[in-house]
Amino acid sequence: MRLNTIFLTLYFQFGNVFAPPPSNLEFLLSLYQFSNGFLCGNSFYEDTEVLDVKRTAEQNFGKGLRFPQEYKDDVLHSEVKYKKYFQYPIRKIGGLYLPNVKAKTFLHMVIFNRNKDELEVVDVIAKLTYYDSAKCIRINTGLVTPSPVAPDSEPPNGYQCGRNKFIDDQMVEKTHERVLEDRNNFYPAPSFGNIFRADLGYQIWPIFRKGPMILYKNGGKNIGRYFLVLDKKYRLVNVVVKGHEKELFICIKSRKHRQAPASDPLSELFVPPPLIKYQCGKISFNEEVVLKIADTIKYRVESNPKKIGTYLHRHEGPPFNERGFIVTITKDGQLYEHGARGPFRMIFTPTYQIIGLAMFVNNELKACNKEKISGHKKHDISNYQCYKKTFRHDQLVAAANQACTKMKRLVLNFPAMYRGPKFMDNGDYFTFPVIDGELFGGKNRNPGPYRVAINSKCEVVGGIHQTFHSDR
Repeated sequence: MRLNTIFLTLYFQFGNVFAPPPSNLEFLLSLYQFSNGFLCGNSFYEDTEVLDVKRTAEQNFGKGLRFPQEYKDDVLHSEVKYKKYFQYPIRKIGGLYLPNVKAKTFLHMVIFNRNKDELEVVDVIAKLTYYDSAKCIRINTGLVTPSPVAPDSEPPNGYQCGRNKFIDDQMVEKTHERVLEDRNNFYPAPSFGNIFRADLGYQIWPIFRKGPMILYKNGGKNIGRYFLVLDKKYRLVNVVVKGHEKELFICIKSRKHRQAPASDPLSELFVPPPLIKYQCGKISFNEEVVLKIADTIKYRVESNPKKIGTYLHRHEGPPFNERGFIVTITKDGQLYEHGARGPFRMIFTPTYQIIGLAMFVNNELKACNKEKISGHKKHDISNYQCYKKTFRHDQLVAAANQACTKMKRLVLNFPAMYRGPKFMDNGDYFTFPVIDGELFGGKNRNPGPYRVAINSKCEVVGGIHQTFHSDR
């Protein structure tokens, strides 16, 4: 029996856009042509093995055991925003399926949707690193069904590699050009792992060096986890990400809204998509960063439960008055490790659902505002008469943009928190010096009496004299 057709059910939803799977399907080993199942790097799980895990998970449901656990990754599976998903480990050692779950850590998980008392298999995922996962490839012989594509969706513009990295087409093209210019003794190198047949002669080329996202040029050390896959004539076949040991995982053709380019850091020309963030004084935390912290905590708890007390503490008081746990986080969006504790805290339920973020203000824990930020900035377009000075709208916007670049720097006097009469919008306000004919900072250290008032979205909401709110 030979493999006639393949059903690739991998798909990825980013925002409201579905993207089709990679068009090249020659990566499958003939080893798997007689079976239906999931290809997870170097491991293949037959449907019978996945169903065995399903039965075990159903039997253990509600017994207070370690598994099944709730699954909340809304990057790989956006449906968890309105459905309850669960996960249960599955593993093989030396090609042998092991049904027990006594290990401390697991690389592969079966994802279920619970329908009344029955679990329905959704996917199998693989852990790439402590903080990153990818979908395994679904193989179904004798059937071809395209992955769903939204009828009004835009075409894919890059590759989603696991849950944490999106590599756009421009970056892929730029890297591909380097292959022809910078071939060396180390790369291109033969592909490894089980997702490509050896007789195809596929090769890999690093996209980035290890550490900062700098494009690879030469050398065999300090290589990142993301690779181009090339055929014998150096034509692009696909993009892959390296998992544990010598495993490769296909990146999914997807679409993501571009970030503002370096030449437009304040998004004056480029309009970013809406996002959810927590505003804690001058510091904001994107929801994606907060969820990643929760993932880190969950991993540490599961890996070494004896050390939970070193960074995790019970909490059920203000500002949310809900029973849960509290941890310290840094202004850079990392879990606190050592040194002086900052004012920021994250509070979450025993199932790692975020209750909220808070910060200490005068020894009192106050809730941070959770906001949905639109991609468009809606500045107050008025000119302002402040005492004897008139400031044009463009002067206020320039000062607001300057303030926005300094928000993360806690040691600066400006932007300063604003306490006074409210403007049209609710939420926190900040002030920043506005000077006629120039910008504050550099050699000009005198802030003067005039301020632009901005909200947490860096939008102009008004003009202020140091002693009173101005009239328009």
